[in-house]
Amino acid sequence: MLVKTDSGPGHQAKCAKHLQFRREMHLLGLHQVAGLPNTTQATQEQDDWYQIFKAKTYRRVEEIFSKRTLEMAESLQPDDNGKCQKIKTTKLTNNDIQTIVNGKKDDPIEKRPFDCCATGRPIYLRVG
Repeated sequence: MLVKTDSGPGHQAKCAKHLQFRREMHLLGLHQVAGLPNTTQATQEQDDWYQIFKAKTYRRVEEIFSKRTLEMAESLQPDDNGKCQKIKTTKLTNNDIQTIVNGKKDDPIEKRPFDCCATGRPIYLRVG
């Protein structure tokens, strides 16, 4: 069994008595994991959600950036001397934030990161 505690790593090893207790519990199959003080009940569980959400938003950034780069490359025309135009830098702007975070209205759910990841259910379960 894994038990996450609401105290930092040093709190459970202040004296030999604590270390002995942890050793005994480990031998019984109770494995303690120390979390950040006063935030354990939510932060580490949210990391699982953010991991999936971040991956989906990064994919959206890549799609937007790739599309803009392709459009820019296709629009390059040689000038009157037959030389190509200077390539401009492709950028993301504040206008892209909505699409990155939650796609466009007509996108399928898989392409809308926030709606896909946020289920409305609690991220963690309190015990005790």
